[in-house]
Amino acid sequence: MDFYQRFHGFIRQNPFDSHDLFNNPDPFDHLDQFGHPDPFDHLDQFGHPDPFGHLDPFGHPDPFGHLDPFGHPDPFSHLDTFGRQDSFDIDDIPKKFKGLGSGIIINANKGYILTNYHVINGAKNIYVRLTDHSEYDATLIGYDQNSDIALIKIDGAKKLTQVKISNSNIQVGDFVIAIGNPFGLGQTATSGIISAVGRSGFNVEGIESFIQTDASINKGSSGGALINLNGELIGINTAILSSNGSNMGIGFAIPSDIAINFAQQLIKYGKINRSMLGVKGTEITIDMAKTLNLHDHHGVFITEVMPDSAAQKAGIKSGDIITLINQKPINNFNELHVKIGLLAPGENIKLVVIRNGKILSLNVNLKKNALKTLCKKSIFTILPGAALKNGRTKSGQKGIIVTDVEENTTADKLGLRKNDVIISINRKRTNIIDDMAKILKSNPSMLAINIIRDNENIYLLLR
Repeated sequence: MDFYQRFHGFIRQNPFDSHDLFNNPDPFDHLDQFGHPDPFDHLDQFGHPDPFGHLDPFGHPDPFGHLDPFGHPDPFSHLDTFGRQDSFDIDDIPKKFKGLGSGIIINANKGYILTNYHVINGAKNIYVRLTDHSEYDATLIGYDQNSDIALIKIDGAKKLTQVKISNSNIQVGDFVIAIGNPFGLGQTATSGIISAVGRSGFNVEGIESFIQTDASINKGSSGGALINLNGELIGINTAILSSNGSNMGIGFAIPSDIAINFAQQLIKYGKINRSMLGVKGTEITIDMAKTLNLHDHHGVFITEVMPDSAAQKAGIKSGDIITLINQKPINNFNELHVKIGLLAPGENIKLVVIRNGKILSLNVNLKKNALKTLCKKSIFTILPGAALKNGRTKSGQKGIIVTDVEENTTADKLGLRKNDVIISINRKRTNIIDDMAKILKSNPSMLAINIIRDNENIYLLLR
């Protein structure tokens, strides 16, 4: 067994549509090295029809495609590499829709393999090819769409070796190795350093705390391993920041402690159980620290406490500053979100807060985050952008109360408002959130949502 088999197998899908990070087709993908139409373009390396390709995570249109490297409009965008008028339109080139990714063996005895959700998203069949070229049908155990984690399983494979797991206790400047299957070339290892830790702000619904690295990560490497120099897993290669879909030295990996936590939950429960504190907040800037007469700017300033939340029941108030969770310091809101999200619902934690200059210690019993708990194989994000809880109308009728609606989300565009009470969907009663989940599990083509708003009976339609 060679070095690479210890850390990943290659995951292929067949058949489904996919796209790369910026949805840019390769204008030369249908040509051979001499610029002629490639007669073998539709075949894989063994001469068989090739149903596979590459994936990258977020699939957004390229916002920089018309700009030069400095962000200015590119005056040469219509020219080829020799300065001549470009003779073809990139939009006229047929796009190929394929799927390819990498994975990491985390349990050799049972054949569990960890990868990214976007690698297997939409796949009717999943195949795993190991480095000895043996192939296996894979079974989807479960996935967390919001955090881009998926767990699959292969049976019958012998002499597998699982990766050693590190706790992602890393520092900026540490040397790392990224392993994957870039562009379908096969096992590839690239090296680099940790550029940053705790990266967030990628509009990912789930827990965000990415490792940033300059180790080369390209299409096809999603789901591959990011390891330290001891050969231990520290992250799952997940995304790149690029103007053309290729590596530019800015790659992102999900920390291993988050990924393994979710994998263990999928194995044990078949779903992800996230905890919820029930607060909104922001990090404390230097100016804010001066205004509030704080000695430092570490901690999270609480701007809002959700009604009937764990935070409210524990006595947390708007204006409080959370500085410690279980005696561990908190530096920003994303860190708070990550730490809470990795704890089990029902777990008791101790928070240290500053209120009006006084230090208080509060005990909190965490609640389950029903909105973001995703079950295996039947995941449906319930009305993205809406915070929901079980409750009643003013007249006492059971229903689902909308406690908050984020701007520019599906729930907002649908027309949901705070304090709306959902009493039925498609003429089926929704007394509790579980009733809604059962209705949405069938993925209906249209939703007729019956709500009560200020004693008025209203229907909202989502097609």
